Amino acid sequence: MFIVCEAFVELYHFTSIALSKTILSDCLSKGHLDLPEGGLIDNVVWFTTLPFPEGTGVPLEMKELNESELAHAHRVQGMVNSNLSSDKSRIRLSVDSESLKPITIANNIFNGLISFVEFCEKIDAPKNWAKAIGISALHDLNIISREKFNQLLNDNNSSTEDSWYLHFGPVPRELITSVEYRIDKSYVPYDLNAHGREALAEVGIECVNSESIRELEKILKPSHKYELVHATIFCSNPTARKIVVIRGSGNICLVDIESKKQLMLHAKDPSYPEKEVQNWVANNVDELSRCWELALASYYRFHPET
Repeated sequence: MFIVCEAFVELYHFTSIALSKTILSDCLSKGHLDLPEGGLIDNVVWFTTLPFPEGTGVPLEMKELNESELAHAHRVQGMVNSNLSSDKSRIRLSVDSESLKPITIANNIFNGLISFVEFCEKIDAPKNWAKAIGISALHDLNIISREKFNQLLNDNNSSTEDSWYLHFGPVPRELITSVEYRIDKSYVPYDLNAHGREALAEVGIECVNSESIRELEKILKPSHKYELVHATIFCSNPTARKIVVIRGSGNICLVDIESKKQLMLHAKDPSYPEKEVQNWVANNVDELSRCWELALASYYRFHPET
């Protein structure tokens, strides 16, 4: 079954600085969709036509997850490294709706772009379910009264689910038309040095200095306009292997800082300059060790009990 979507609209996807690193070197794909009967669909990308995240359910700050939020995070992600949510209002990615394939449905499997409200109609969701999800983006349904909920349910302006779109399946990084960073109440073109370094350090991710990045850029080239060639370090455990995550050339490479051995290459690529990247690690080991120590300090900042 093939469904024709409406004419061109500008779609926005909001995310954190940390998550944007992977998106720009890979694709948009890590979202999920809760179903009315309690099921879950993975690899769903959420979009909105609203240029700002307020009212969309996007976390607007880093905060500690409550018990129910943490349980849901475990259900969706499996292992959860932190009980803190990310500020997903920081980065705004734009995609033209015309660049995405309209929804197709085969054997009850969705693929492509569809509005959230239309999707709810296609699956015969319970009456007012779409509206309730829209309300939940603005209010905690566990604490508001039944009277308040009914009042919101009957108010056409109490939620924004009419602006939401779902894309079933990954969205290639090449389809991203802009990457912007939020400053106060506006978005400006994102710059790693101006916006990213400090924000990444806030969540324990250390980015190597500009000189080391310039050396890396001689080896790896951006695969598209918005990919950022860079290298970061995160400490998940003080006794864990010291690993640098290197992004560029449309790929993600993990290298052991001490042994200089490649541990993983996200996408198979015979042309990937593995030897040159390993040499870069060896030549920049002092800078990488400096970043590890900062990441380790951040670990203890987030886990003071250890």
